[in-house]
Amino acid sequence: MSQRTKLQRLADESHNILQAGVVLLAVGTVLGLLAGLSLHLTWFADFRQIYLIGALLPLVVFARRSTPTALTAAAIIVVNAGSLLPYAPTAMHDCAPELTALSINAFADFSDHDKLLEQLRAEDADVIAICELTPQLKARVTRLYPHVVDAGSVAIFSQFPIQRYKVRHTVSGRPYINAVLSTPRGDLRVLAAHARVPLSHDGALERADHLETLGSIAASSSEPVLLLGDLNATMFSPDFEPLHAGGLHSVREGRGVLATWPAISPLRIAIDHVMHSDELEVCDVEVGESFGSDHLPLKASLAWRPSPQSLVL
Repeated sequence: MSQRTKLQRLADESHNILQAGVVLLAVGTVLGLLAGLSLHLTWFADFRQIYLIGALLPLVVFARRSTPTALTAAAIIVVNAGSLLPYAPTAMHDCAPELTALSINAFADFSDHDKLLEQLRAEDADVIAICELTPQLKARVTRLYPHVVDAGSVAIFSQFPIQRYKVRHTVSGRPYINAVLSTPRGDLRVLAAHARVPLSHDGALERADHLETLGSIAASSSEPVLLLGDLNATMFSPDFEPLHAGGLHSVREGRGVLATWPAISPLRIAIDHVMHSDELEVCDVEVGESFGSDHLPLKASLAWRPSPQSLVL
């Protein structure tokens, strides 16, 4: 077999792989669009960014060779881009940060706790929610923060005094925290949660119920609200609708998708969250450095919006 024939066969095989990939991306996109119809489909909506990125190479390769494949890739990009548009980076007005929040999944004992502690000292955040927390790590972080709400595998660490709090559990026993902190700008409600992975029917149902509960808490709060944690869902999931209905906004809006999981992959999804109510505005958002967890930290700097009375001359 000549060298030219070998190269042609390799090219044909590569094209076949890309065509098969386009089919899989198209199926994922369609199932993501139908995610609101069944709990078994919800997780397909979480990969919209991956579907779009994955379709870019086939679009370029088949733009001239194979019109059906190119058109399918283009359709995948257009359909998923519609969901991504609210998170496209846009010019944002500057504000002076008054509050810094961190959402972290510590990955239990499988991460580098020394490196995480170094990051926490450098960040000096006002409020931190850590999921998959071990007693040993909790004891070390507690030395950095004077106020702690301990719910076992989830905890809130705060520079602000904790006025009151409740620890609740999902049906499978996963803890989540509803705390009110006393800040210089008034009371602030902080919710910290680690939702269940929706790989089974029970897991999907529990995640949906959990996020609905968090949305209800936010909706009924008389204080500004921050929601921090690993929700095992992206903002593209239909399970996020109760959070939006509860008046919460992702800090990613207008800032970028800023994906956090899995940390070792160049293609990640955004399942770690900082969300806020209307009383707060976002000054800056960034994904932190890896410390050996399968998640990357998400950091947001926020400020209180001026009250309507303060805007009256």
